[in-house]
Amino acid sequence: MTGTNSKNITAKVEAAYPADLLQDPTAGPALQQFLTDFFTKFGHPNDNLTQNSAASLGYKTYKHAPNTLSVVFTEEWFVTGTPHPNDAIVTFTFDQTVQRQLTLGDLLCPGVDPLTALPPLVRPYVEQAVALDKNSQFTISQFEPQPGHGGYSDDYKAWYLDGDGLILVMPAERAGPVHAGAWQPHIPLSALETIRRGGTCAA
Repeated sequence: MTGTNSKNITAKVEAAYPADLLQDPTAGPALQQFLTDFFTKFGHPNDNLTQNSAASLGYKTYKHAPNTLSVVFTEEWFVTGTPHPNDAIVTFTFDQTVQRQLTLGDLLCPGVDPLTALPPLVRPYVEQAVALDKNSQFTISQFEPQPGHGGYSDDYKAWYLDGDGLILVMPAERAGPVHAGAWQPHIPLSALETIRRGGTCAA
């Protein structure tokens, strides 16, 4: 679709999405709202915009036994005259057995805060994904939630389940020269056994 404002500035929008899930009783409502918001945000240029723009949406789906589905969307948008495109990754995970969308906290024992409980357990996998031993310009604290701001972790707001792993998307939104999802540490769910719902819950 292409939108135009009063100055004849155009916004071209292309989107790929899992059409079969839009009518799904569990995933459908959240995905429909996300798509509505996407087209509203990028397909209707404000009158104060003076440059043409383009936006695109892509997706991938991942499955986790027994009946959990993650949908990972990648948004990219570009305004003519800017130095580089911007991008963001938005994730949804649905438990189709209990028919609801999951939060990161839903994966953990009752009362466990992901922002404080996950960092020490996922740190080795984050360090490996970032290759901290070879990238001295980074410190591990930049990839862990901090009071006031989440750094590259973006407070773990983008994540998905793939097989037997939890994947954290860092950053969720482009941060300067660093594009969204530049690092995606894969954490085996077995590494979270002490705090994982269905695990030992010794937290």
